[in-house]
Amino acid sequence: MPELLFAVESIEAEQRSVSPQLAVRLCVINADPSTQVRSISLDAQVRIRAGIRENLYWTQAACHVPPFNGSCIAKLLLHCSFDFNVAATRYFHRLPHGEVPLEFLFNGTVIYADASGTLRAEQVPWTKEARYMLPVRVWQDMMNHHYPDTVWLRLPRTVFERLQRYRSDHGLPRWEQAVTELLDERPVEAHR
Repeated sequence: MPELLFAVESIEAEQRSVSPQLAVRLCVINADPSTQVRSISLDAQVRIRAGIRENLYWTQAACHVPPFNGSCIAKLLLHCSFDFNVAATRYFHRLPHGEVPLEFLFNGTVIYADASGTLRAEQVPWTKEARYMLPVRVWQDMMNHHYPDTVWLRLPRTVFERLQRYRSDHGLPRWEQAVTELLDERPVEAHR
């Protein structure tokens, strides 16, 4: 079986995407030259290493790795959410600068030709991993590109309908006008 190693070379915003995505440039290495990799169906779980003993699940991604000898570069796309009900979004948003420590856990199926040329399939074990320090600026710039000067806020339908009624009753053309007017109307005591 190939001795697979993984290394994240870089992460950049995917420029031609409709929704926010990060493109991971993933180096896949076969340390066993006696086997030829024919393909890999690769899954990756991405976690944020938020503290010394704490990992925060971020996302899951998959890609196909073509045939190679020695090593190759694969592109892994990470779909990103700007929904503030998602813990990873809140985590990224709270960081003004610096780097986010990421951990990639890999799994999947590798198809390879052994020394005799026979095709074989094996599982890529979850013990295969890679780490990368993602500059916060990459995430911030990507979100600012897709959602300039805005954020997403999810509301229960009943609250949304009340806000919509308020907006309509007061003849306000934009949502932010309705929210601003309500916030400026009277201060609300903090709930304890």
